[in-house]
Amino acid sequence: MGKLRVRQAELIDIPEICRMFQNLDFKETIRTIEKSISCTRNHISYVMMSGLTVVGVAILDTLKMVLSYSVFEPHFRFFARDIMRLSGASALIWLTGYRNKWVMKKANSLASVMIPLMPLESAVDYVIPDLNKSSDVTNKTISFSAWFLPKKLTSVPMLYVTTRIVVVGASKTAMSFLNSLLFSDSSSYLLFTNVTLVSPNGLPYTKQSKPIAEMMFPTQNNTTDKHLKSIPYTYYVNVVHGTLVDIEKNTKYIVLSNGDRIHYDYLFLMFGKQFQHPNYLEPLLEKERNIALGKTPTYIRMDKLSHNALENQIDPNVTPENVFIINNTVEAKRALKYVQDSTWNYKTVVYGAKIQAYCCLTALLESKVPAENIVFVEPFPPENNTKTRVPIFCNVYVDRTVQEVLENLGIDVYSGYYFDNWEIDYDELVTRVDFISQYKRVRLDCAAFFYYGKRGINTQAYIAINKSGIVYDNGILIDNKFRTKDPNIYAAGPATAYCRKYYAESYKQKYYDSYEIGEKLGFQIQDELDPLFTKSSSTPKSDILLKRDSVIETAARQSVSSHKSLTYEEISEMQLPVFKKPLVTYCLLPGGLQYLEVRAPGKKIPHHYVQTMQFNGFVMETFKSGYFKLHLNNNMIVDGITCLSSKSYSIEKFKNIFGLSAVVLNNVHVRFTTKKIDNFYEYFSSPWAYFLYHQQTDELFAMVKELLPKGQSSGETVMEALYGMGQRIYDDQERKAINDIRTEFTKSHHIEVITDYVIEWLSENEVLLPMYIQTSEVVDYRHDIGRNPAFKKKKRSMKKLLSAVF
Repeated sequence: MGKLRVRQAELIDIPEICRMFQNLDFKETIRTIEKSISCTRNHISYVMMSGLTVVGVAILDTLKMVLSYSVFEPHFRFFARDIMRLSGASALIWLTGYRNKWVMKKANSLASVMIPLMPLESAVDYVIPDLNKSSDVTNKTISFSAWFLPKKLTSVPMLYVTTRIVVVGASKTAMSFLNSLLFSDSSSYLLFTNVTLVSPNGLPYTKQSKPIAEMMFPTQNNTTDKHLKSIPYTYYVNVVHGTLVDIEKNTKYIVLSNGDRIHYDYLFLMFGKQFQHPNYLEPLLEKERNIALGKTPTYIRMDKLSHNALENQIDPNVTPENVFIINNTVEAKRALKYVQDSTWNYKTVVYGAKIQAYCCLTALLESKVPAENIVFVEPFPPENNTKTRVPIFCNVYVDRTVQEVLENLGIDVYSGYYFDNWEIDYDELVTRVDFISQYKRVRLDCAAFFYYGKRGINTQAYIAINKSGIVYDNGILIDNKFRTKDPNIYAAGPATAYCRKYYAESYKQKYYDSYEIGEKLGFQIQDELDPLFTKSSSTPKSDILLKRDSVIETAARQSVSSHKSLTYEEISEMQLPVFKKPLVTYCLLPGGLQYLEVRAPGKKIPHHYVQTMQFNGFVMETFKSGYFKLHLNNNMIVDGITCLSSKSYSIEKFKNIFGLSAVVLNNVHVRFTTKKIDNFYEYFSSPWAYFLYHQQTDELFAMVKELLPKGQSSGETVMEALYGMGQRIYDDQERKAINDIRTEFTKSHHIEVITDYVIEWLSENEVLLPMYIQTSEVVDYRHDIGRNPAFKKKKRSMKKLLSAVF
């Protein structure tokens, strides 16, 4: 190999470039190179030479195309650095639309050494016309992926991790795991080259998205079809369509339903729980019931047992063509197409006590199915008396409003009825469905049946788990590091349960945000496989209080069921991962209603029960422009939000209010108590609140906690100072109010540096937040505040002030 160098392309290089493209269809690219050589106005071409041989070519216009032999991959950043040196650019950026991703690897060899950018979505409905125009353009733009490489990183060598990572399932937990593993800050120097995703339908989006199909599921910004298409999974992940049927732990490979084998070094089971057939695992459940009654189970010869026999025994009955069990957008599109193409002589029956059932009603109405032809059967309260009777909405006003809307639309509703059986005609289509209640039995004619009943893991995956010896006890048993009994097999998400030694029945991962769970596991695996990562031996002071609370909680769990006293170190080893993100439910309900619920992570507790508890916090409700409920805990922190509105603007942005202090929300509790607020929608959509919905607000609050006193290079950070105040109160067993702590903190030297940092942050984001006054405008503001009538305070008599309060 000769000496590597980069120069601008010349006409003499065309034959060598054609030789590189001889096995590829790049005729248009060759013509572009010829034009760039003869006329450099639109594009500039560069070649990388090894001696006298062309081994790489690049077309620069932002970054249109880069192609090089893969053997020169360690030198790709050298190629990029010299392109920037010759062109005078400070960075390279490459954009590719979703439709062009199939040629992505061919079009840009440099993508492997560039930094993939994650899409961000703004939650602000701007009142400024220019910003609204840019927001409209963003909404109309097709999905695209972006890569970025600044000049300073071209001297940083890439590290390649060849560990074979196999992820089974395309759930929210799995996608979040891939995001944190592949696209975090370490992607600037770390590249995982052997990641495989196994799922029956591949990635959780369709080539041609359909908005009505997406209506059948509660949505979040990071789970929308457009968002997922903008992340370059197909470049970094080998996607395999298939279903897991066996796990060979000794030889480390899995078997798919088509017979293919995929070898692994680390296996991650993240298939979650989906809606299943009404007869899901019925043979096994019946066998357990017979054993509980003392009946002898049927003898089965183990030497004659085969995988196929066991699979046929457990696999539920075949689902009829007009019965729809919806778990992804592919199935949703198929169901809606069937509905739209059918002649509606009979009813469409929707069965379920889940939020997805209400979303299904919305999608059917949007598909022009007459409301009088829709029947909604809600099996609530649960048929099993041992289950917690928590309603879907857990709010009297919301539940009553939704029921009134269904009645006004003309949808027949049967509450308290449970699925019993269906009848099938000669065409193997369901024609009648039977439901029973405690006192009555109904038979409904139907042309289509949407079933949202039983939930569980895939039947074939369930068989594979049990055959492999992985312990399953109402979930795949894992430890506090997400590991199963096999150290090379991990599991995470709603289909897991902690080992019984943790006494953590109420802390199952199904009670927490799946996206946060996958993110935490992704960072954990990344740290284990990163050769440059070293674990810090010291614990920051700001984490000590959280760690102590976690240790106390762990000790309390142990003391409930164990008489053995444990040391602090033993208890620390028993700590479970901490999940803080709220549980967010946002969807469209029938009648054009938008519904948003944001609640604290953990097991759901009925609203009426919480309100009967002593010291349960404060509830504030407004009914203008819709229903808006805000719940503050005793520390005046928002720990619950419920919204129901028919307004055209999105209400999903209000989830950012969760976890913030009432003081940060412009003293919302004081304003509400003094009757200054009668419409929370208007209040939180005012210009002062726009910073709450900015993409970098979380970073703002995080950075403020790490600030040092002004003018000091060392000392206590803001978080450490607050921790010190809390520690003194904890040690002295004082019962100071939060206001007393706040008063004490105002005397701190941190106030000035916090003020300066916030002003600087607002200046950096002036384009998106122009409603906040900048430093350069303070003089004009002070001039106007004493002269402009808009700033003059109106005097109020004591009588009017008291009438406003009471």
